[in-house]
Amino acid sequence: MDLKAEMIEMKKTFLIALTLGGLTSCLGFIANQQPADAAAWQVIKTRDYTHSRSALSTPYYVNKKGNVYMWNLHHTKRLHNLKNYPRTSFWLEKSVELRQGTKRKIFYRVSSIGNVNGYIYRGYLTKGWNPARSLNNSAELEQQLINQLPGLESDQQLQSLANAYGENITGDDFDEYSNMLDRVLGPQHKLVIFDDQSVNPLLQSPQNYGPYVKTAITNALQTKLGKSINDLQNWRMGIYAYPYSSSYYGSGALILMPPKN
Repeated sequence: MDLKAEMIEMKKTFLIALTLGGLTSCLGFIANQQPADAAAWQVIKTRDYTHSRSALSTPYYVNKKGNVYMWNLHHTKRLHNLKNYPRTSFWLEKSVELRQGTKRKIFYRVSSIGNVNGYIYRGYLTKGWNPARSLNNSAELEQQLINQLPGLESDQQLQSLANAYGENITGDDFDEYSNMLDRVLGPQHKLVIFDDQSVNPLLQSPQNYGPYVKTAITNALQTKLGKSINDLQNWRMGIYAYPYSSSYYGSGALILMPPKN
């Protein structure tokens, strides 16, 4: 073989090797990409609950111990480890059916009043208030206040919403809570925060809790609504009272709705 023919043959061999190398690299790149794509969950069906007053007023809590992750929709990113929120209650916003290969599961998009939100497998959630939430002796105090508010009617839905106030609501969380009440109850509801008195006398004489806080509620009603307790006969209410162990002891929230027709 002369020199020219040998050079042509070497060039062909080089081009073939280059082509095969590029093809191998390309296939390798595609192979490396496939697991990530295959791992993503695909949306099959979605149901929106953001306009359902029943869903928005029904809390859920995580029933699984240890690591429970909240994800983005396609499960490509972990957003929260819910073991870090052991006392938090969540509200349902969406239900989605997702598929990964032959597997299908239902996930809920939920959010807390503190704006912890994302998707979680529905089997990890139970309806109801988180039993670990910090209510302490709140229920006992609330009953004392109910006894101080004759003529107002306790309402189960309003009480459920009032209990949510106890989850350390401050700052932006309060705005989120107010927005939730607007969505669930509409414009007729009234939210009255009673916290306008010095708590020191109450700490010294806790047996006076009912009458003492009744005065705080009376003042708050007059300031916010221009009404007295007597003006609210047959109104429905839910009430939350901070427990004795709280630095907000003596304060709380009252949710009011007009009488049913």
